[in-house]
Amino acid sequence: MRNGGFWFKVKVLSFKYVFATGTVAHILYPPLPMHKRCGQAGGHIQNLMTDEQINELADNLDCGLRCFVHREKKTIVATPDHDSDSELWDEVNDEIENNFDRYVEIEKMDSHESFRLMEHFIDTVDNSQLRDKLEEALRRPKPFANFKFDIDNSGPYRQKWFDFKKQRTIEWVRGQVIGNDL
Repeated sequence: MRNGGFWFKVKVLSFKYVFATGTVAHILYPPLPMHKRCGQAGGHIQNLMTDEQINELADNLDCGLRCFVHREKKTIVATPDHDSDSELWDEVNDEIENNFDRYVEIEKMDSHESFRLMEHFIDTVDNSQLRDKLEEALRRPKPFANFKFDIDNSGPYRQKWFDFKKQRTIEWVRGQVIGNDL
């Protein structure tokens, strides 16, 4: 793994487990038995979100939506990531704005994490010519556009990229769900 690994590395500080997610640290206190449903630490969590809900959140984030989860009801609310002039979103935006303390926003990966995700994928590519091409794409200006162009023209590796990205996005979301006791 490059650059020290992925975001979900756990550091043990005395008796606290810290999940670092960029600028936010979520602290959980032991004992944290393994949860039977998701296989993650945090067996004390009562109403953990389902895999289907986590999948939905990952899909929404990948589509560029902002995602919020109601703390008690575990319902998902998704809105455009930009200011929308459409009145279709007014009711949803008002609900979130008026009850912001009842919702947790599930953050998308920032550009640094997305870049590392591409690096990690390149490490899995067994075709040395494609691997070199993708590494070069990340070194040039506009690495995201270069990577997208090269992966879109890579035959079966395109689907492997989508599968890899989807799995890592699910892991990203699951970490936030656990960290926020959702």
